[in-house]
Amino acid sequence: MNVLKDFKSRGLLAGLVVFVILLIAFIGRFYIPMVWLSSVNYISVFWKILITQLGVGIFFAALFLFSVLSP
Repeated sequence: MNVLKDFKSRGLLAGLVVFVILLIAFIGRFYIPMVWLSSVNYISVFWKILITQLGVGIFFAALFLFSVLSP
């Protein structure tokens, strides 16, 4: 019984570590460029880059799904 409890706590700890790493990656990928471009009055450039990346991502996701689901 103690082994199962130890296994669950290790799994919880591993999940927490992965969450913190993803949070740091999100901050580095999104928040820092937004703050920097905002400080130099180029926030419109940030939003254009973000919208373009989102559009390209949606396009290729749709293309991938279409190629996988087509007979």
